[in-house]
Amino acid sequence: MGPAPRRPVDGAPGMSPGTDLLTAAKPPRSTLVDFLRRKARAWAPALSYRILRQAELETDSDGRLVSTGVDPQIFIQLTEREQVPRWLRIRFRVQQVSTPLNPMLYAFASGEGNRWVEYRLPSIENGVLDEIVLVPPGMNMLRLDPTNGPAVFRLTDLVLHEVGRSELLVEAWSTDRRAVLRALGYRMLRRRNRSRKFLMRAFDARRSGRGYEEWLSLFDRAGSAPFLPVRQAADAAVAKTGPLISIVMPVFNPPERFLREAIRSVLAQTHENWELVLSDDASTERSVARVMAWAAHLDPRIRVIRSETQGGISTATNLAMVAVKGDYVAFMDHDDLLPPGSLAAVAAEIAAHPQVRLIYSDEDKVDDLGNRYDPFFKPEFDPDILLGQNMLNHLCVIHRQTLVEAGPLRSTLDGSQDHDLLLRVMRRIDRSAVRHIPEILYHWRRSRKPRSFSQQQQHQVVRARMAAVREHLAATIPGAKADLAMAGYVRIIWPLPDPAPRVSIIIPTRDRVALLRPCVESILAKTAYPDFEVIIVDNASTDPETLSFLASVSADDRVRVLRHPGPFNFSEINNIAARQATGELLCFVNNDIEVTEGDWLREMASHGVRPDVGAVGAKLLYPDGHIQHAGVVVGLGGVAGHAFKSLVRNHPGYFGRLCVTHEVGAVTAACMLTKASSFWQVGGFDAENLAVAFNDVDYCLKLREAGQRIIMTPFACLIHAESASRGPDTEGPALLRFQSEIAYMKDRWADTLPADPFYSPNLSLVGHGYTLAFPPRRGVRP
Repeated sequence: MGPAPRRPVDGAPGMSPGTDLLTAAKPPRSTLVDFLRRKARAWAPALSYRILRQAELETDSDGRLVSTGVDPQIFIQLTEREQVPRWLRIRFRVQQVSTPLNPMLYAFASGEGNRWVEYRLPSIENGVLDEIVLVPPGMNMLRLDPTNGPAVFRLTDLVLHEVGRSELLVEAWSTDRRAVLRALGYRMLRRRNRSRKFLMRAFDARRSGRGYEEWLSLFDRAGSAPFLPVRQAADAAVAKTGPLISIVMPVFNPPERFLREAIRSVLAQTHENWELVLSDDASTERSVARVMAWAAHLDPRIRVIRSETQGGISTATNLAMVAVKGDYVAFMDHDDLLPPGSLAAVAAEIAAHPQVRLIYSDEDKVDDLGNRYDPFFKPEFDPDILLGQNMLNHLCVIHRQTLVEAGPLRSTLDGSQDHDLLLRVMRRIDRSAVRHIPEILYHWRRSRKPRSFSQQQQHQVVRARMAAVREHLAATIPGAKADLAMAGYVRIIWPLPDPAPRVSIIIPTRDRVALLRPCVESILAKTAYPDFEVIIVDNASTDPETLSFLASVSADDRVRVLRHPGPFNFSEINNIAARQATGELLCFVNNDIEVTEGDWLREMASHGVRPDVGAVGAKLLYPDGHIQHAGVVVGLGGVAGHAFKSLVRNHPGYFGRLCVTHEVGAVTAACMLTKASSFWQVGGFDAENLAVAFNDVDYCLKLREAGQRIIMTPFACLIHAESASRGPDTEGPALLRFQSEIAYMKDRWADTLPADPFYSPNLSLVGHGYTLAFPPRRGVRP
């Protein structure tokens, strides 16, 4: 929830500015960086500020701060409102913590609640938080949210000061030297905005918390030495007698070192029952023939095929596929790497699930020096994502007979030949025959100099991808169309029946005509859908202007107004309206939603009529254009949390997730479309246990339990002023009701909340999502 300015209250207990924690926390070290750090801080510009108030925080008898809601806040006013960007440093000490805190910092201008910037601070237990942020011009208010839920802690010695240029460079240098050098270069060219961007990158990296290198050292079961004895012992039974896995590797002029490293990574596999087929596509580099001769002589499990003429990656791969002997075929590029436990993990998955026909894993990247970075922790198999992007490579292992049935790779689609093959494979197997191993089993080489076809010929890759998807749609989904989406991904436009099914748009409301009017008027004026009705459920409005608007708008033949007196119960109100709806499809819409694009309902309905889809959600934006909702991660923050919250409108999301339609654990009922038949099949919203919060998440989980899918489309986009109509659940009886709803969800869905199939167990459920989990949720799989 974005920060809204509140009335200042002086004298927040225990929160006056304190001592300099950077030196108080630990004795200074005798290093050059620390020496420069102390000197630079001494030269820092003075900053005038005062702490105004705290909200949803109380001080207990021991002097500790107790969070009384889910959004505790501390407000700080900067005395001067600068018209240029400025770097600020915030430091405070946390002690006696009952649960790890996930703090947030917001900057905004007093009196301008819709324009704000969000900073995600690292989680903290006991210790000092010390961070540097860039505050945009004109913003003179800060709001510190120490945590996002109930907690007990002592927060002291809050210090804020402006960061001078010397201190800024010293701190950035200690985090990311390359970013600092680039920033200085752009500064010399007088490109200040570009310079700030690279300095921000350094501090963003520092705020991201524990890094991938540490995560690998602790939890990389397939590739790190401490785990290999465990992996070898667990897989000893299948190491020799398990399935023969054939690795096909097309080769064309790779650097000699990279080719040798790729082959050595296969030789290092703990699973012994493999073969490697090297298919040389008429390489012109002499080193290739030398390395292949070395490899073939080294191990009888390695075979070499050489073409006299260059045919391209598809032709070379096809020649290798014809020669394989294994029951399963793995695909590997000539400069990539397999961690030692890759094939062992695949063999174990096959042994546990003999019916499997396609296996894919997580992956990361490796640079020229062998440094690993940029892990891609994937969701469980989602056919909608596969239509928009090839998320299955790498590592991808396919049953050989399935490959024979699908046919060879097609050279006319080089660049997206693997995507095309996977689409053809999926026409022949059921979704249940696909297994995902949530471990890093493949290292994708990303050299400084682009070497692969897909890196050099991006335009041709996109054309090939579009051609493959369009052919697949023609064969499987008559009437569907494929369009180019953001960042080269593919948007699928699903067909609607003719005539289009009626949609009943249900809007609960109570007073607040300033919200309701633009909601209803924008729906009526801008929605380009042939058949819909609007049902407004008035929950005891008393405001004369609201009543007048309801009377006037009901004159429109498309609008009905229902009366429902009594306490606000979102679930009950919507259930009552759904019983009187005449539409085959129901679309639940909050009264603080505003339509901006005419095809929003057509997009949602086209998914809603799909037989296997239970509910559809839209991308919702705050009034300032940042993302409020783009799907719900079940389990995030304890029960459920919005994915990608506060990112800019056109952010691609985690590995392009917001560029394609995709499956999610749940969606918000602020704008959710569902079949009326599905709604009543699972009993509608739970009015008894979930009157206000989490009823939409509960409904989606009931649909999934009944075998239906939940779809989020980024191509239906609306404005949502979250909770503006009823306020947050953070005070008095509302807080007690909210806490009881949390308890109900945790009890009802205890086994489901930690295991959202579309959110990797390697990603954290603490904080704001899509950061590394310490530790991963091993063994928690759907």
